[in-house]
Amino acid sequence: MRRTVLALRPNSWPLISVLSALMAFGPISTDLYVGTFPAIADALGTDVSAAQLTLTSFLLGVGVSQLFVGALSDRVGRRPVLIGGLVLFLICAIACALATSITELIILRFFQAIGSCTPVVLSRAIVRDLHERTDSARVLGYVGGLMGMVPVVAPVLGGYLVFWFVWSATFWFMAGYCVVMFFVVWLFLQETLSPGHIEPVDLRYVLKSFGRVLQDRTALAYGLPYCFAYAGMFALFTGFAFIVQDLLHYPQQSFGVFFGVILIGYMAGALAVGRLSRQIKVAQLFRIGTALAALSGVVVFGFVAAGIVHIAAFVVPMFVYLLAVGFINPIGMALVLAPFPEIAGKTSALLGGTQMAFSASASLLVSELHDGTAMPVATIVAISGVLVFVSHTLLRPKQAAS
Repeated sequence: MRRTVLALRPNSWPLISVLSALMAFGPISTDLYVGTFPAIADALGTDVSAAQLTLTSFLLGVGVSQLFVGALSDRVGRRPVLIGGLVLFLICAIACALATSITELIILRFFQAIGSCTPVVLSRAIVRDLHERTDSARVLGYVGGLMGMVPVVAPVLGGYLVFWFVWSATFWFMAGYCVVMFFVVWLFLQETLSPGHIEPVDLRYVLKSFGRVLQDRTALAYGLPYCFAYAGMFALFTGFAFIVQDLLHYPQQSFGVFFGVILIGYMAGALAVGRLSRQIKVAQLFRIGTALAALSGVVVFGFVAAGIVHIAAFVVPMFVYLLAVGFINPIGMALVLAPFPEIAGKTSALLGGTQMAFSASASLLVSELHDGTAMPVATIVAISGVLVFVSHTLLRPKQAAS
């Protein structure tokens, strides 16, 4: 059977749909099961803070492995690396579902992260392979908007999977999703790396490429806020199940609804970038996002510090925070990748690896500072939001301001 190339036509909806589904491996790997931490703790005979470490180990695995995935894809191509990552994800998802101890699950989640990061990193690289700067921001906005439906639905679905079955049902779902996407990639996604952009896999060259990116002021001006924004988001992800179920005493099904409402903010922000990037400069949209991140982070901290522990005190400001992340995410990716088409895989990997290092640190801090209150989550979200705004303000090139 002749493989179609319709999905790879730049700016086409088939392409956007496939890339969105691949990018969705990120939220499916996290949002689907974050509400199951209490259930995992009960089933495996541990506490919530230990169950939260399964997310921390996953984020660490993503952060470390992205560096190698990007470099390898620049050498051998996007398609073979993508297929290999999907196979690894499938094996680890099944193993996680069969885990019998929290230690085993923590270790397996680290390796599952390697498979999970592959479609996410390479989706960004494929967009850069096929599009220029402004088109990249617009396409990534639409990808983020479509992918944003997944984290809205995932926590609700995860809550019901645990309610209907057991905590391991979330990992069986991940395995099924991976099987479907494997066949989609195999049948419809051809190689996008141009032969002229093939780069050697050499440690010195990889480090030199990373140095080029880290010395670029524009890359830092958009990359650092991108990473800080994700740190705040994953601090929320780590502690939100505890806040809703243990602190506010809502049932597990309600957690998915509240979490989904917050994530609608992300979807709205990403879709707004796709719609508005033709009328408003993406740099201006990015600045709006940084201001909203700082404002919402300070507000949620103020509520908690004032003793206002109510579901609306979290849902409303966190909706705005994820709206800001929806602005920051596609634009930040596009503007960091734009100057480096020949090392798009490495650049995407460096950005993703740094993002996950920041996110894992925030997640770990929430677990370590766990004191039975909402203050650890609120504090880290507030600090992250302020750093989003400050880092962009200090590093933004003068030409971007004009």
